[in-house]
Amino acid sequence: MLHRVVAITGYRSRCNGIVFSTNVKALFVILNLLVVCLSAADPNATKPESTKPTSDATASTTTVAAITSSTTVSSTESTSTNFQPVLLNLRVTYISLSSVTINWKQDSSEGGIIYKINNTNITPTCDTNTKDCYYNYTITHPSDSLIYNLKASIDEKLVGEGTVSISNINVSVNEVGLNSIKLSWNGTTTSTTFIYGLMSGENGSLDETCNSPSCEIKGLISGTQYQFLLYNKQDGSILSKGYVSQHTARQNINFKLADKGATPNSVEFTWEDDGNVANFIKGYLLECTNNSGYTIALNYNSTYNSGVCNNLVQGTSYTATLKTRLSEIMVQTGVLNNLITPVVPTVNLDISDVHENSFTISWSSPDVTYDNPYTYKVELTPTNDCANSNASVIEVKCTNLNNNTKYIIKVT
Repeated sequence: MLHRVVAITGYRSRCNGIVFSTNVKALFVILNLLVVCLSAADPNATKPESTKPTSDATASTTTVAAITSSTTVSSTESTSTNFQPVLLNLRVTYISLSSVTINWKQDSSEGGIIYKINNTNITPTCDTNTKDCYYNYTITHPSDSLIYNLKASIDEKLVGEGTVSISNINVSVNEVGLNSIKLSWNGTTTSTTFIYGLMSGENGSLDETCNSPSCEIKGLISGTQYQFLLYNKQDGSILSKGYVSQHTARQNINFKLADKGATPNSVEFTWEDDGNVANFIKGYLLECTNNSGYTIALNYNSTYNSGVCNNLVQGTSYTATLKTRLSEIMVQTGVLNNLITPVVPTVNLDISDVHENSFTISWSSPDVTYDNPYTYKVELTPTNDCANSNASVIEVKCTNLNNNTKYIIKVT
């Protein structure tokens, strides 16, 4: 052994780069390399008796060979790559007034996957054969924005992630009827489906599909509050949705029809709009009907909130009915019964202070008292030159009269 080492020092220039080590495991390799160097210097040199390295020597050979360009021994290093989570293809396949169904495919066959939606742990239902998963997610209100982020983790390591969102459609109510509501919305002309539910919580569904951005929902219940949820679904995925709530018209909407005042031949009325349908009023019809069925009807446009029934008969009972035009229908919205026009009272006329061209007319005030003060009108035929002929006084003086002329006097 020493002889071989001395021989190496004599041929250092031929074996430059060899580093001696006291590592026992590398001893056989060093001896083997020494033989190679000595053989190159002396072809007749004998090889060591043991030229077959042990398994440990083989492992060390890799290490020694790896450092042929270095003077430091290094061990074999393992390499690693950055792991990228799988992109999960999320879809919303169902929507209601209270929940949505989210679907995706579980790409990993490993167990122990933890799922979170919007950072909340969930327990989805997954098919072990198809790897299809779904989860019913509760929504707070159907008008809320719907954006969902799903994360899948194994041992707190993210292995999959995906996001899905549903855009909002602006829905408007165009017309309201007793049993129908007409809706319109922004968006394309693609197929849109409706679902609806009553405000009481009872869910329902409509077999309605519209190919234009408007639709009239029929068969509704009069006087009922409805919620409407519209959604656009293509290739099994819901892309957008819209929401609106609206009350159908009632048979008898209380418009607070009030009697503002009556005269012997007229009654004036006022009314207030019902907030549930005020935006859809097209006009009003005011009817005053007596006990014989005779009706005086007056039409008003939607800007009016008062009306007058004229040409009534004094001392007669009337029923006033207000009807409101909603869309193309008339809805009875207010009734006042037993409205009696006042009777014209009889007054006693008196003529005094008679001269050639003038006289004074006076009368007594009626015994019947009303909320509004009386006003009087004096008519003199063939002329009408009486002062204060339309006032609340009970005496007027008529002047500029013709001598020896007969006059007819009427006070109303």
